[in-house]
Amino acid sequence: MKKGLIILTSLLFILFSSLAIAVEIDSCQDLPTYGESYILTTNISDSNTCITISESNITLDCAGNMINFSTGGTDGQGVLLNAGLENITVQNCVLYEGSSSGDEINSAIYINQSNESLIYNNTVITYSQSANGIYGDGDSNIISHNNVIVAGNFANALYLGINSANPTIDNNELTSSNYRGITFNAVEESGFATNNIITGFRDGIYLSVTVGFNFINNTVITTGDNYPAIDINFVSNNNSFINNTIQTSGVSSYGILIHGLSHFNSFKQVWIYMMMGLLV
Repeated sequence: MKKGLIILTSLLFILFSSLAIAVEIDSCQDLPTYGESYILTTNISDSNTCITISESNITLDCAGNMINFSTGGTDGQGVLLNAGLENITVQNCVLYEGSSSGDEINSAIYINQSNESLIYNNTVITYSQSANGIYGDGDSNIISHNNVIVAGNFANALYLGINSANPTIDNNELTSSNYRGITFNAVEESGFATNNIITGFRDGIYLSVTVGFNFINNTVITTGDNYPAIDINFVSNNNSFINNTIQTSGVSSYGILIHGLSHFNSFKQVWIYMMMGLLV
C-alpha cells in the first residue's frame, strides 16, 4: 500500500510539474525564455518600446491590461516580435500610444519577420502621424478578433509588407480615420481576409504587388473624397473578392479602382453603395 501511494504521489508530481504556469509581469521588459507563457498583471507604460519578445514559442496574455507605449513621442512599439521567431501569441492586450506628438513610424504590434504567430483579441489605439496599428511581415500569421483604431495622417490599421505570405485575417475591426484600413505591399502566395469590417479615409483596402489573396465576406468602407474603397495598385494579380460589401460616402469617391498593370482579379457578389462604381 505504501509503495502504491509513493508511486501515485510521484506520478502526480510529474504531471503537475509538467503543466505550464504563466510568469507574472508588471513592467515593460524583454521576454527572453523559449516556450514561456507570460501574463500581465497591471497597466504598464514606457517612453519607447514596452515589450520585446526575443524567443520563439512565447505567449503574452495581457488579461485586459494596458500597454501604454511611446509616451515620449519617440520611435517605439507596444509589442515587438524580434526577427525570425515562430509560434508567438499576443492576446487580450489594450495597446495605447501615449503621445500624439511624434512623427516616427511606430506600431502597437510589430511582427518583424516572425512566422506562425497569433495576434488575438487585442484593442489598439494610436494617434501620431505614422503610427500603425498592426505592422509586419512573416509567413502564416493569424490576426483575429482585434479592434484597431488609428488616427495619424499616414497610419494604417493593418500593414503587411515584403516577405508576408499566407496570412489569415479574420473577424477584425480595422479603422483608420485619416489613411488606410489595410495596406498590403508585396504580400505573396495565398492568404485569406474574412468577416472583417475595414474602414479607411483614403482607401479601405490598398494592394500593391500582391498576388492570390482572397477577400471573403468583408465590409469595406471609405469616408474621404476622391478615394476608392478598394485600390488594386501596381502589379497586383489573381486576387479574389467574394461576397464583400463596399460603402463610400466621400464626394467623387468610388468602390473599386484597378490600375492598368494589375490583371486577372475576380469579383463575385460584391455589393457597392457609393458615389461611383468601378474605375479601371
